[in-house]
Amino acid sequence: MQPMINCITLPVDDLKTAVHFYRDGMAFADGEATDDHAVFNLSNGISIVLLTRKEFSTFTDAAQQMTAPKGASEFILSYFAGSQLEVDAHLARAQAAGGFIPAPAKTLPWGYAGNIVDPDGHVWEIMYNPLITAAEHAAEAEAVTPPTL
Repeated sequence: MQPMINCITLPVDDLKTAVHFYRDGMAFADGEATDDHAVFNLSNGISIVLLTRKEFSTFTDAAQQMTAPKGASEFILSYFAGSQLEVDAHLARAQAAGGFIPAPAKTLPWGYAGNIVDPDGHVWEIMYNPLITAAEHAAEAEAVTPPTL
């Protein structure tokens, strides 16, 4: 079996606010929603689940185990854009939907990137690397076929 990530679950304080940010700010397609969670199905079989913090703690016992303050991140979720203009447009759309841009996007030795923080403190990097465009990344992912069991 090839290792892969199928689902990323993010704890959120206010589900309605989080859904607005991800639907309107990050341009995730509408997905299923209930009183305590929402599911957005992305490409390549990956899903993002927004789960109320209360419900999240029932799965992780987070009230006792999490010592980091809310919003502390030990990872960055990255989105590969197809151009610098797309990075800026994506950041602006996400900011208009309630995200926080901690610093302006900037040119880096490998490309161009900026960060957006969602309403619950999760950090996203919106990046453009001319060596890895969004189209190439999508084509590369589609070329990988899962092994049969």
